[in-house]
Amino acid sequence: MQVYADDAVSGAEVQKLRAKQRLLQLLRSGDAPFQVLIMQKSDRLSRRDGAEALVELKSIAKAGAQVWFYAKRERFTYGDFKSNVAGYLEAEFNAEFRRAIGEKTHEAMLQKAPRGAQSFNVRDRRRPRAGHGFGSPTGLDTVWTIDSRRVLRAT
Repeated sequence: MQVYADDAVSGAEVQKLRAKQRLLQLLRSGDAPFQVLIMQKSDRLSRRDGAEALVELKSIAKAGAQVWFYAKRERFTYGDFKSNVAGYLEAEFNAEFRRAIGEKTHEAMLQKAPRGAQSFNVRDRRRPRAGHGFGSPTGLDTVWTIDSRRVLRAT
């Protein structure tokens, strides 16, 4: 069994998802040492919007790998009306959920910035900290002060 995991890497940073890229290259080459890909849910593979995420899943299945979601205990299927509609809707719901979470996070940062709130970069473990803050399970994180000028973005 081979595990392809990009732990602590944002799905928004596609170029940094090295394990995912390696997995997709193996599938495209036809030399994948596996026939089954198991993941928690479909939203764990891709952060792409709706139809693009579904195309990515389909490309894996078309390359010959079965795709299973253990949270739902079901296999990814496509090619018939029911599977295509269900897959598309799930991909769109996943994308909408990510957009809503992004908006809520942005709003919370805007509200916290004037109070000098801090966030923690959990991947950067260079500087030990005393105590544990929100987002800082180990207390070994770099502290970033939220700056309202950087939180604001053009729409």
